[in-house]
Amino acid sequence: MKSFKQLTVLLCILGLGAAGFSCSGNTDDDPAAELTLKPSAAAITANGSDAVTFKVTDGASDVTAEAEIRCTTDNTAVENASFSTTVADEYLFQASYGGRTSKTVKVTAKADETPSGPSQFVRQICVMEFTGQWCANCPAGFNYMNFIISRNFPDAAHVIALHDNGSGSDEFAIDVQKTIARDYGLTGYPMALVDMRDLRPLTADTDQSFKKSLQASLDDYPAHCGVAVKSMYDAAGKKAKVTVRVHSEKTEAYRVAVWIIEDGLSGTQNVGGQYQDYTHSHVARLLAGSAPNNYKGESLGEIPANTEKSKEFDIAVDPAWNLDNTSVYALAIGADGYVNNMNLCKIVDGDADYERVAE
Repeated sequence: MKSFKQLTVLLCILGLGAAGFSCSGNTDDDPAAELTLKPSAAAITANGSDAVTFKVTDGASDVTAEAEIRCTTDNTAVENASFSTTVADEYLFQASYGGRTSKTVKVTAKADETPSGPSQFVRQICVMEFTGQWCANCPAGFNYMNFIISRNFPDAAHVIALHDNGSGSDEFAIDVQKTIARDYGLTGYPMALVDMRDLRPLTADTDQSFKKSLQASLDDYPAHCGVAVKSMYDAAGKKAKVTVRVHSEKTEAYRVAVWIIEDGLSGTQNVGGQYQDYTHSHVARLLAGSAPNNYKGESLGEIPANTEKSKEFDIAVDPAWNLDNTSVYALAIGADGYVNNMNLCKIVDGDADYERVAE
């Protein structure tokens, strides 16, 4: 055994190759290590501000800072691993490092088709409320949220109450709540997620950040699409067919999320440390779609400017739902991952067409 180990060491020192022997460690000359250039997006808008960033890896090592990235389309260097343009075209890129060159990657810069004027569609805001029956502060948070919305955004903001049972019992808990809370770094209850963009507290909100976030949806994230939703209820089959239509004012890739919301549910609630009878509002009962926790929605693909696409959802209606108080919320989620607009209708034969700005 000793002689065998000595022979192995000797072969490594001399650099002699033999079957069954190898020296540990990788070098830049390792043929298995591939130089790879990866863009953060396959397409950007040619508006001068939308940018793609690049990452260069040598095997498992990130060598972006040391590598040279060039746009081979016009033979220019890419500074700070970021590229933007005002010229719509297809651009090719390569990276060089250690005497090697990566494969070419393509990024498409699309013409900026952002509407020049205000949208024709009324902007609706989605508010996801994080709450729980065990949460002593949540009733006060709900009252604060309701006060802000009723006083300032009575027709624009729509609440989806996401109940959690991670810190206590909650008969209205929905699994997807945990996924959303994790993805957005929820730190406590109660809180509100505005348009899947901005997480804000609903208690100790001394600077009214929740109100400011709602206003930002109207001022800084205007609608560039409209949403129409229709639900056809089959009483015999205990199911509903929901059709969502999205009309886009610019070329954009969209996703659609459909939620079933029930209002006025009776149950208990921890109110300031004491459990009592309570009426729960806007409770999320179901997230429709092929994946149960896919709150980012089902893909509609890219919708060309000034055109419409639609998608159907089949809903199995739970006998426990009070259908008189149950609605369908349809969210149109833009390429940035934020809710750009939404609409809602009753689950029993509801029909809400596009809501356009009055002339």
